[in-house]
Amino acid sequence: MADDHTGRGRTADADARPADDKTAGQVFSALYDRYIDGEVEEPASERITAYVAVLLERWCDLSQDDEDTSPWSVGPLSTVPVVH
Repeated sequence: MADDHTGRGRTADADARPADDKTAGQVFSALYDRYIDGEVEEPASERITAYVAVLLERWCDLSQDDEDTSPWSVGPLSTVPVVH
């Protein structure tokens, strides 16, 4: 694992992959507990913010979907922790 340079601790390297499905599940659960169930809200990185902006150029945000065409199940997408 490498420092993510945000001061928020350590994250997996971008090219790292879990050794197996069990390890992947454990990593996901730990991240879920930290970011979804955790009490501390952490802002999205610049890269994630740019990614969400590109997604919203293609598909409208659920909070602005008057025609029921948005593929998102929650919104606004920019505030959804699992996207971060």
